[in-house]
Formats: sequence, structure tokens, C-alpha cells
Amino acid sequence: MVRALLEVLDGRRPLRQLAPVLVSEVLDQLEMLVSLGARRIGHNGLRLSTVRVGLPHPSAIEGSAVIRTGHRFRAVAIRLEHASPRWKCTALRVG
Repeated sequence: MVRALLEVLDGRRPLRQLAPVLVSEVLDQLEMLVSLGARRIGHNGLRLSTVRVGLPHPSAIEGSAVIRTGHRFRAVAIRLEHASPRWKCTALRVG
């Protein structure tokens, strides 16, 4: 999921492809980031560096990742919750 979100921010994937697995708040947040040109933060390409995953509950996954943008590093936090019949991204933070 983090890789797909980075592809959206980097302009390599249309946001509409992820809409079915995002809650409306996360979709709105990503639309705003894309419209503000957030993908330019990765003018040298966004690269996924490190991923950590935790399972706070059987129906929830929380993850953190470090992404590299040129010579800079940024943090990403994500929460996925099982909403039958699929998992949905319910929270996203890009720092």
C-alpha cells in the first residue's frame, strides 16, 4: 500500500486506482497533496527505504516507512483496517 501511495505522489499512478481501498478522509488528503504539487517533493523519484509493520488488533495493521526523496528522508505512517470484504487505508501521515 505504501508503495502504491508513493506512486500516486510521484505521479506514476492515478489516484482513482486506489480510491476503492481508501476511506474518504485519506482520499481527500491525497487529492489535496497531489493538487498542491506534493509529488514535486520527489523530483529525483520517491524511493521506499524502510518499512515496519505492527498488528495492534487482528483487524488492524499499522505501518511506518521511511522514503527517500533525493538526498532527503521523510516519514510515512499508515493504518489499514479490515472492512469486509477488503482492507482499507483509514489513516495516512506524510512528514
